[in-house]
Amino acid sequence: RAGQLMVRQYEETRMSRVAVTLDTGRTSYLDEAEFELAVSCAASLSLQTLYSESPLTLTTSNDLLVTVTPTRTLDELSLVEQSTRGGVADLVHSLMRRETRVSIAMVLTGSSTSTRVLRQACARFDVDTRVVGLRIDAGAELRARTVGNVTILQVGSLDDLPRAMRKAME
Repeated sequence: RAGQLMVRQYEETRMSRVAVTLDTGRTSYLDEAEFELAVSCAASLSLQTLYSESPLTLTTSNDLLVTVTPTRTLDELSLVEQSTRGGVADLVHSLMRRETRVSIAMVLTGSSTSTRVLRQACARFDVDTRVVGLRIDAGAELRARTVGNVTILQVGSLDDLPRAMRKAME
């Protein structure tokens, strides 16, 4: 039994700990459709993390969501609503307080958040953390820019997400 525990602890330390964090602030999004696209992107990223068997932390501006199974994760995300509280600076600060051992952090927000503000918030993570800031802008062309350990993506559709993530992880 002790041997199994040691193996599990070893596996957890070598596996990437992933955090997906979603800005739910009403002022961060142009409209409800853009917010729904961000939720869909968060769901896709979360499911991919769960399927790869990496430890996942899923948060919003207001809540820590349960991610025990893919179905439960989708159920939790289906209940997420926009709120008056939000903004990527507070979101990142809250995540950093909750989860100190993140290997990969994905921060999602809407098009009303400037790229500069998103980049500044994402730059607050430790240099050992791979950070991907996703600025969801419905209908916009895919863009990617990496500086150091931070990649900022502009994603215009859910279909763009796989290609965007490949660019971010290059």
